[in-house]
Amino acid sequence: FRCMSHFHPFQRVEALRLYRDILRKCREFTWKDQYGRVWGTILRQSAREEFEYSKTERDPETIARLIFMGQTSLIELDKKLALKNEELRKQELDLLDDIQRTRND
Repeated sequence: FRCMSHFHPFQRVEALRLYRDILRKCREFTWKDQYGRVWGTILRQSAREEFEYSKTERDPETIARLIFMGQTSLIELDKKLALKNEELRKQELDLLDDIQRTRND
């Protein structure tokens, strides 16, 4: 973010807020992919790459569009997290039911 001096002050604040929000949300992704990599780490690296790639952008409209797209992606990420958490809760309840059934048999 060293090259952000050309940003409108509001855009700079919004970009930094978005980046921090993404990093906070990534901490909630604790499960691993099929290769054993933690999803939070994968998402954090992807966000870093996107911000690094876009940090030299100078067009205010493009910057605003990038921030909007990032905010929209964060909302989608939150929805996916909620779905995954619900799936994990259901699996946990099913496992507890199985344990309870085996104890009663």
